[in-house]
Formats: sequence, structure tokens, C-alpha cells
Amino acid sequence: MHAAPRNPKNAAVVSGVLLAMFGLFAWKMIAFINILPLSFIVLLTGFSLLGVFIQSVQLTFSEAAYRYSTDFTFAIAVANVAFQGISAPVWCLAAGIVTMKLLGEGKGGAV
Repeated sequence: MHAAPRNPKNAAVVSGVLLAMFGLFAWKMIAFINILPLSFIVLLTGFSLLGVFIQSVQLTFSEAAYRYSTDFTFAIAVANVAFQGISAPVWCLAAGIVTMKLLGEGKGGAV
């Protein structure tokens, strides 16, 4: 836990100035970013989203009321299964709902 700043207005001003400076000079970075290989940019994007992904997975799988339906939904989404011209997102949602109903998950718990 961080200690509260002595004057929160100073923190807001510093944050605002840094954000404005970033916005003013961001156009200079475009030329640099354009010379980078696409695979490197994709790698950086993946690393930047890794924390959000890990937090989302932890939150999703921590709910015991929907444990198995969440597992099936995630497995089908990762497998990227397309069947009968219907893409993976539809199949993973359908499998999650069917699994939830068959196993009676979520009954008696807060939704």
C-alpha cells in the first residue's frame, strides 16, 4: 500500500503535465514505430495486455459456482473451433451454457 501524497493536487498537476507532454511529442514516435518489424509490435502489444489477461483469468476461474462451465468455455475458445460455418465464440458460449445447465452450476449462489 502506498502512502498518500502530501498534496494530492500536486500529483494531479504532475500527472496532467506528463500526459500533455506525451501527447505533444507522440507524433515524433510514429516514424520510429513504423520502422519496427510487425512481429515486434505484436509482441509488445501482447506483453502490455498480459497483466489484464492474467487478472481476468484469475477472477474468472476463482468463482466456484461456475467452475466447470468456465473451463469448457475457455477451452473451446482457445481451441478456436469452427463447425458448420459457426465460429468459436458462438460454440464456446453454447458449450458454457449447456454445461452450466447440465451440471446445475450457479444455483443458490449470487450471480
